Amino acid sequence: MNQNASARKAQARVVAGLGCLIALVLLGLMSRLPFADYDTAFAQQIPLTLSGDAGCFAGLLLTLFIAYRPPLPASTAGFAAAASFAGLALSLLAKGGAFGDPSVVSLVAGDALAGFFLVPCMLFWWLNVALRPLREALGIMGAALAAGTLLFLIANAAPASMARIAAPLALCALSGACLAPSIPDPRQRALSPAGDSAECEEAPSWLVPLPAIIVLVLSFFVVDFELDLFPIALYFEDMAYGSLPTPGAIGAALLIPFAALLCLGTHRGRVSLSLIYTLGFLLTALGYLLTPYRLQGGFPLAAAEAGRIIVFVFALVVALRLLEKNPTPQRAQLLFAQFGLLIFASMIAADALVMLMQLQEGFDYSDFTFRTLFASCGIAVLVVLLIGPLPRLRELLEAPSAAQAPSKSADAAPATPEERCSRFASHYGLTGRETDVLRLIAAGRDVPYIEQELVLAKSTVKTHVKHIYEKCGVSSRQALLDLIENFES
Repeated sequence: MNQNASARKAQARVVAGLGCLIALVLLGLMSRLPFADYDTAFAQQIPLTLSGDAGCFAGLLLTLFIAYRPPLPASTAGFAAAASFAGLALSLLAKGGAFGDPSVVSLVAGDALAGFFLVPCMLFWWLNVALRPLREALGIMGAALAAGTLLFLIANAAPASMARIAAPLALCALSGACLAPSIPDPRQRALSPAGDSAECEEAPSWLVPLPAIIVLVLSFFVVDFELDLFPIALYFEDMAYGSLPTPGAIGAALLIPFAALLCLGTHRGRVSLSLIYTLGFLLTALGYLLTPYRLQGGFPLAAAEAGRIIVFVFALVVALRLLEKNPTPQRAQLLFAQFGLLIFASMIAADALVMLMQLQEGFDYSDFTFRTLFASCGIAVLVVLLIGPLPRLRELLEAPSAAQAPSKSADAAPATPEERCSRFASHYGLTGRETDVLRLIAAGRDVPYIEQELVLAKSTVKTHVKHIYEKCGVSSRQALLDLIENFES
């Protein structure tokens, strides 16, 4: 009972901390709150868009470099996380004019630094979530998106003069505080206390399959290109409350049902990649197409921004599915960096193209023929991806790995308990030491025996047992034994 309560508290902490980070991202995309001088920000739309993407890209390059280094000690990882959250808070404060009168330099530099520091903050949370069982990770993602959206609305409800300083500080501090207890966990969790290096083997240089590359590059190029053709995020004058324009409130209202849909799909054991992707892409294209009509409350821009966030969620779900078959910390970090590089390189290319178009004579944001043409191209890209790369990607994600596909030859000898445990451990992504503990549990051994057999402390054995239960989705020894018994039957 105590173990279950502790697990629920830890999961609630993860949802709250990740929700704070999501709220910070939403403030940058769907609110006027981060800008002390909105007129200056409005005049610097493309430089600000480019600076944020470039800052994220630089952070991802650093992340990719670190991924090929030895795992960080817990103390170093803790210092890096604290520095990242502090840097994110300071850069957002600089962007909001907390350190003097805002200028173009402070806005663009603050935006670039915010993007740079946001990447390691996201990485630490990704490592905390990605190594969990897929179903639990997806549930956390849906709950965190809902919590982050609510926090975003609360921040905007406060007076802008106060919230512009209080919101970044509070959200960064709370997210970092929620992460702090589990800083050692993401990098050390897959390593045995005895120094088992089974999961420390060198990872492949590239982990993202070709169908995923095609889907990510085309999707984010088109989505970001169409959003770049809107004036700066949520330029409409009518305010919902606080510093939040009406489109921001509408965008939040679209995201909360989507988060509920994600949680519901996770609970039922089925999350459709095609549904998530189609919803996000169509919302962006529809919003772009409807912009000239200036619908009440700025619905087109709200739909487009919500669509982009949903496409980001799609990318995270694909990364979780790719990681499911071999969930090691190094692979998780490499996937994070490689997905991020593909996404932000595509977004920077879209930014550059829009900047070139702005230099052309006769360029007009509001021309209906122009917008219809590009919206139609966006929908055409969606159709092509749904017909070709997306089904191929779904097949690749659903195909069992070699370790998950046991031999079914007629003359094969029945699997020994040792072989069954090995295949079971591979299927559920257990580490080498967790597999050793599993074999002894399957043989009916108790904790004191496991301590003596593996020369481990009692607390270490209990930690391994807890991780085994979490990865296998059970809460008792008998449930685990039943799961092993029925495995491959």
